[in-house]
Amino acid sequence: MISTFPFDLLEEIFVTAQIHDLPFAEQYQVEGNAALATAVSQVCQHWRDAALQCSALWTYIPYIGSQQPQCALQLSESIKRASGRLLTLFVQFHVKCDNDELGIIKGWVNNHVGQLKYLSIDGIDPEFDPTRIHLGLMPLGEPRFTHNIIGAGKAPFLRSLSFSVADGAKRYIASGLPGYFRDGFGALENIRVARLGTASNLDIVKGLTTVVLDNINMRYARELILGPSASTLTHLSLGQEERRQLPPTIDPLILTALHTLVMSHNSIGILHVSTPHLKVLKLHDYNILWISRLLSVHESLSLAQVEALYVHFSDFRVRDRDFHEGLLESMFLALPRVKHLELVGSIHQVESLLIPWRNMLGNNVTQNWPELQKCTVESDRARTILADALHQAGRWTVEVSVRS
Repeated sequence: MISTFPFDLLEEIFVTAQIHDLPFAEQYQVEGNAALATAVSQVCQHWRDAALQCSALWTYIPYIGSQQPQCALQLSESIKRASGRLLTLFVQFHVKCDNDELGIIKGWVNNHVGQLKYLSIDGIDPEFDPTRIHLGLMPLGEPRFTHNIIGAGKAPFLRSLSFSVADGAKRYIASGLPGYFRDGFGALENIRVARLGTASNLDIVKGLTTVVLDNINMRYARELILGPSASTLTHLSLGQEERRQLPPTIDPLILTALHTLVMSHNSIGILHVSTPHLKVLKLHDYNILWISRLLSVHESLSLAQVEALYVHFSDFRVRDRDFHEGLLESMFLALPRVKHLELVGSIHQVESLLIPWRNMLGNNVTQNWPELQKCTVESDRARTILADALHQAGRWTVEVSVRS
């Protein structure tokens, strides 16, 4: 019966089955959506006619290194079927990427950059042949590949840009990256940069709302990426720094609109900024000692408005009970308005905080997150410890659950 559905209904079903509206073009999303488009077009003639008529179905374009020429032709056909719609392009370079492959990608970008809405480029590596036309390192006078991707004014509809550099290639990209991040984008809101060396002539666009930084120099990132968007940035994710550096002695950069901050791998990037209106703080894969060190300077962090705190502990144990009580006191002082709390890690890590917290709950409730509404832990045992302690302290309204 479904084979007789009208085209408009089938088109809606096809597009709804795809994954949309992620902040960045992810490999699983783009490959999955492209595969779905191909699959539904091969079910029967009726479905094929509906799929080929649905241009929105073909807007996800993956290129995963060193594919066969026929694959490249298939992807070009997908672009044609998109009929001028805005595209989501994910490119992953193969470690042995050659000039023919680069030529294919360069041609796509040159011909369709005006259609791009999402662009992710993974594994940029200019080392394989520096005498030829390659990424970021080219003979004098040759247009760099990166110019074609992020050239000013060439991508007026690009909303999201993500690119990472292959390990060991940083020094080349740093020397060759053009200063082309200017106001020519217009629509750019989200940018994700991983393992990128920073050139002194890098000019970043203004007005970003989402920034993800991983393994880069935070001092440069502060000046060139975060600074121009300090009043518009709402979501910031900071991974491991290129070199963990204490911030300069100048005042921290004030991010007035920041709502959500995600930090991972013991990042100290938060020490470079001030977040007076922050509502959500997520710490992923954090050594408990680093959390303590961060909170020891809480007065400069501006965390008093945080309402949701998520902590994922790395596998590092401290057996000193006094240390955990001190850490809890620092958390209460630095984050006094927490309403939602999630603690994830080994049972030993979580219990090392829950047990002293249980002992502290009977002392002064007003200093133990009086606005707390919900706690999420990772095991039934941790839930039992916390729920019993909260109930004994009269905190009946706090919901305690196990993370699904």
